[in-house]
Amino acid sequence: MYLDINGLITQQDGDGGDKLQREGFWFTGAYFNKSYPLVPGLASYSTALEILTDANGNLERDEILYTAVADPNDVSRDQLIPNVIACGLYGYEDRVQRIFDNVISNFSRYTNNDVAFLTDYARFFRAFHLWFLYPLIFFLDIWLFWSSIFLVIRSYFDPNNLYVGDDLNFIADLAQTKHSYPSPFTFAARKIFKWLRKGGPMYGMQVYFNPVTGANPEFISLWAPIVEDF
Repeated sequence: MYLDINGLITQQDGDGGDKLQREGFWFTGAYFNKSYPLVPGLASYSTALEILTDANGNLERDEILYTAVADPNDVSRDQLIPNVIACGLYGYEDRVQRIFDNVISNFSRYTNNDVAFLTDYARFFRAFHLWFLYPLIFFLDIWLFWSSIFLVIRSYFDPNNLYVGDDLNFIADLAQTKHSYPSPFTFAARKIFKWLRKGGPMYGMQVYFNPVTGANPEFISLWAPIVEDF
């Protein structure tokens, strides 16, 4: 696996623009696939979070690109989704709270003004372990169900693999919803994606983490048994 000088995940060419997403996505997978061997030199998730925190206390995309305060416009919904999930799994609810507060104070938008949808709130509620909101979570899961149908249909109209990256965070969502307060809608979303996604449920990840492009194929081997269990 390609790592920077601090043990955080990067590309072969040193590009760390998606480092924040990679850390959250990796450690979400590591939580569910505990049999996967440790990666030599990889920093722990708690260390990664500390390193990727700017001087204002917010998460940033790349600790090497920014030396003090990151531009919040660079921290997108896609970068934060797997970290909301991972922080909830590992008990870093203060981190989830910080992201949630920023979304609420920005009128249901992430720091770069990406809109927080209904599925985002279900993700937050699960990360906070708010079991008493299950009736609301159950309702919000309808949108995850429709998202699965949308991604499956789009996969048949994406010959150039322009949208395969969307599979990553969606798979993380499916793993979270299988583990935390599952519902009939999340069950159906997993099965639809697993059975009907063009090329199979791992296709997007196989394209996105193709080693020929300088990516890290370790993500594929980490997540394959998790997705197979969908």
